[in-house]
Amino acid sequence: MRTARRGLPFALTWWSFVLPLGTLVTGTSALTARVPSPMFASVAVVLYGVLVLGWVTVAVRTLFQR
Repeated sequence: MRTARRGLPFALTWWSFVLPLGTLVTGTSALTARVPSPMFASVAVVLYGVLVLGWVTVAVRTLFQR
C-alpha cells in the first residue's frame, strides 16, 4: 500500500501483469468462437483494448526507463 501511494514506480515485473491478461483475452476470444454471443464478443474486444493499452504502457516504460 505504501508503494502504491508513492506512485508505484516502474519495474520490469510489470510484464507479469500483462502476460496473464493476454491469456484471458485468448480464452475469451476462443469462447466467442465457440459460443457466438454478442456479450462474449464485446467482452473480448474490450479486454483486447485493455491488453493493447497495458502492453504499450509497459513496453514504453521498459524502453524509456529512468
